[in-house]
Amino acid sequence: QAVICCVNVQHNCAGHGCTGSSTVLVYKEHEKMMKTVKWIEHHKPLDLILNTAQMCDASHVQ
Repeated sequence: QAVICCVNVQHNCAGHGCTGSSTVLVYKEHEKMMKTVKWIEHHKPLDLILNTAQMCDASHVQ
């Protein structure tokens, strides 16, 4: 029997020193706003951590 469940992954920002040093413009309904937000620049973006604390069906992933 196949079991389908969701997994929660987080990027290992602490281990790679990722910073919010960039800013990007905010878009609303395809129009540029005058507002900017910080953008996280991930170093090694494929280094992910499986967050089992946020998973209600973690026993299936084990």
